[in-house]
Amino acid sequence: GVPVLCAVLYASGVSEAFSVAYVAAVGAALADTAESEVGQLSRRPPRLLTSLRKVPPGTDGAVSLPGTLAGVAAAALAAWLGLVLGLVAGPAGALLVALAGFFGTVADSLIGARLPRLGNEATNVLCTLAAATLALIPALFIE
Repeated sequence: GVPVLCAVLYASGVSEAFSVAYVAAVGAALADTAESEVGQLSRRPPRLLTSLRKVPPGTDGAVSLPGTLAGVAAAALAAWLGLVLGLVAGPAGALLVALAGFFGTVADSLIGARLPRLGNEATNVLCTLAAATLALIPALFIE
């Protein structure tokens, strides 16, 4: 998937910025999973991100407050781990990765709501690709 591609590009010496993209992609995948799992436990019905109407749990593109908070926490955890492991440089880099990881899940929800026929696998690839891209572009300019 996207994280593997980023890791290979980083390891091959193409650019140090691919380490940031890697962590953001993994963060998005972790955040997406956390949002789904915690969101299922919410007592309130989720809302479709595109219209904010209430929908049944498990609906593609649906979000809940507990799930969203879990996603933010998971993206922040991935960013912190990237910082500790030396894959992300400094607090600004960690913030970039956390934001990119979270916004990858926003992309996931938007894609799920608008294009449910794509399926979960394709949506997950696009989620991690969005996060990696959101982190990579600024990281290339900082490098």
